[in-house]
Amino acid sequence: NFTVYDVSKVVLWLFKDSYKPFYFDGDINRVQYAMPSGDSSIIHNGLKQGYITLTMRTNSSKIYSQKITTAKETVTSTAKTITYINNGHVEVLPEISIVKNGAGKVTIQNLDDDGGNIFEISKLTNGEDIYLDSKREIIETDIIGVYHYDDVIGEFPKLVVGTNRWKITGACTVQLKYSEKFKF
Repeated sequence: NFTVYDVSKVVLWLFKDSYKPFYFDGDINRVQYAMPSGDSSIIHNGLKQGYITLTMRTNSSKIYSQKITTAKETVTSTAKTITYINNGHVEVLPEISIVKNGAGKVTIQNLDDDGGNIFEISKLTNGEDIYLDSKREIIETDIIGVYHYDDVIGEFPKLVVGTNRWKITGACTVQLKYSEKFKF
């Protein structure tokens, strides 16, 4: 049974002017970004019973996983290889948080990417907190007035389908956020 309040909550939840995460109870790990389009209708019998009919439009043919946040990994002065898994069907461009321990540079090499693509960012200071958005190619730092775009060598890191062994050189703490992409 639905009250007027319940129906109002559903209308406010669904009818937005932007794409929102949309998934079904049986498979919460498959998310599409959708919004209602066209006409919708609410059918009820006056006894607080009924249903809503609507058409949804997605922003992509892809289906995504819920947002994955990896554990923070600490790299000492010795290079460390960290394994990340992409269970999706296509490569992913992650968001990466790096906190530098000591001044210097951080190098990320994906040993499982063809050619072992390398990303290196230099001129980092002790304790500097760096945010990388590989998809939008954004570099942000917590230090005012510092821009690291000229301090980068290579391509922004990506996660290929399957296993990704990242060899990270330069003392730091690293954490990734990403959503896997599926074709169906």
